[in-house]
Amino acid sequence: MRLGRIVFVVGVVIIASALMFGMYPLTDSIRVRDDVSSGFIFSAYSDIHVEVTPNVGSGVFSMYLLEGIDANNTVVQNKSITLATPLAHFENITSFDDTLTLPGLGVYALYFTSPESEMLLLFVHVRPLHANLRLLNGGIVIASLGLIVISGSWGLKKKRK
Repeated sequence: MRLGRIVFVVGVVIIASALMFGMYPLTDSIRVRDDVSSGFIFSAYSDIHVEVTPNVGSGVFSMYLLEGIDANNTVVQNKSITLATPLAHFENITSFDDTLTLPGLGVYALYFTSPESEMLLLFVHVRPLHANLRLLNGGIVIASLGLIVISGSWGLKKKRK
């Protein structure tokens, strides 16, 4: 019965972490201008909602969604976006608020450039649309196994008496 309780509690903790941390948004501020471009790498498992707004006024920027490997190989090592193959790209925009479809679980990067000579400060907010379903399903299976062990041990206790 103790084993069943432990397994059940572990399953509940996994479910809670999938729900709490799986919906955790990423927020960052990015500085870009004609000779300075920037971005960040993140891990995702489902489609994401991206919101990008400039600090003040309206500035023009371009946003690229890249796979993590592509971002590392082309952007970080070569310091250029031109050799990259983006999953999605939006050029010469003043703000962005939309859902981006990802191919699946993986590491991705959002990369920003701007043709303007003045520094442009962008506020980026990325949030997943769904909880981590693999982790959630695994937690449900483990919690269910714990309940089966608990109910089985109760049945054995009643049978012995």
